[in-house]
Amino acid sequence: MPLGDSITFGVRDPGYGGYRHLLMSLLINDGYKIDFVGSQRIGNASANEGHPGWTIQQIKDGIDSKGWLETYKPDIILLHIGTNDIRQDNETSATVDLSGLLDDILKRLPNTHIIVAQIIPFRRGPERGHELFNNAIPEIAASKGPRVTIVDMRNILSRADYADGLHPNAGGYDKMAQAWEAKIHELLSASTLSQPATSKSKDIKPSSTASEKGEDQVPAIRYVPGSTSKLEQLIGDEDKEWHLPTISRTNMRYQIEGTDLGYSFNHQGRTYFLFGDTLGRLDRALDTIATTVAPDPEQGVRLDFLMVGDRYLTVEPPGISMGAFEVPVSGVSLNGQMYVVVSTNHSKDRTTDRSVLTKFIPPAEFRPLRTISQLPAGRFIKMSMREEPGPIQGLPPG
Repeated sequence: MPLGDSITFGVRDPGYGGYRHLLMSLLINDGYKIDFVGSQRIGNASANEGHPGWTIQQIKDGIDSKGWLETYKPDIILLHIGTNDIRQDNETSATVDLSGLLDDILKRLPNTHIIVAQIIPFRRGPERGHELFNNAIPEIAASKGPRVTIVDMRNILSRADYADGLHPNAGGYDKMAQAWEAKIHELLSASTLSQPATSKSKDIKPSSTASEKGEDQVPAIRYVPGSTSKLEQLIGDEDKEWHLPTISRTNMRYQIEGTDLGYSFNHQGRTYFLFGDTLGRLDRALDTIATTVAPDPEQGVRLDFLMVGDRYLTVEPPGISMGAFEVPVSGVSLNGQMYVVVSTNHSKDRTTDRSVLTKFIPPAEFRPLRTISQLPAGRFIKMSMREEPGPIQGLPPG
């Protein structure tokens, strides 16, 4: 349950959802099954108990009169509160009220976890009231026992992260989300409240169609329910299954709405994704390339598409047809240089398709080197390439 004032609600753009917008995606990509709860909601933004203009005492009064905690029974409460107390120069009473609020929550929900934020300052910078209030929070939290922890948000925003003198903009809210996510992950990793779901594949064992009469056994591969799990949707702005923002937000950032399957390879610390038949701002389905530095897919993958000027890069080697079904199919990094194989000369009956090796010279040159294979006699139209450390028997060197 996100609990607090207008900063929790998401002012100045409540439809964006404040810090909840990115936090939901981060936690799901961590593998947690979570749901934000509360009586406040606007548009498609997630539920919360953010009440613009409210003080700490008003939040406590709302809990007492509205029964939010008993209604939603949150496992974790994210508490960012106190800004309006400081605006009214009530920082001294705010510390007393915060202690009373925590006592009230723990009395009603003795098994809940509360993460209390040392709150963000005004855009012009922290005032004495902020400093006094934030400095008191660690001691207050420690006095309540192990179910109350703190997250330090005092210095995570710059002046450029504010929409006005008080509220963050989207970038500022995203920084708050990252701070919340780190503390939630730390809390859950140390507790039995919830653990990330894993995507470890179970063994797929052959099944048999043999009868008891001793017929020949015919092995078959069958899917084992639960042996795989979805990590995230890479392309688009909203996950079509979970109805949550994606990490990459490819439509908003690059006007890319969809792609064909991607092939990947590593080069100088980055993973390069070769995407075929990409739908976006260009007038036809051309191919493109994205990169990421994400070391672990289970921690989330943010794609950054290569750009040429104000549009995304397209894979168009000179003299090579790159229409529909003519796509990059493989890539490899050798001696500091990138090589990309494309399939071209596509025909409906697939009798003319061929693969061509190109040298990719950033930012946008694809230099054709040679044809690798061509149908109908060829066999290597789509492939996977890797560097072999030594010579391969039966093949010429080089």
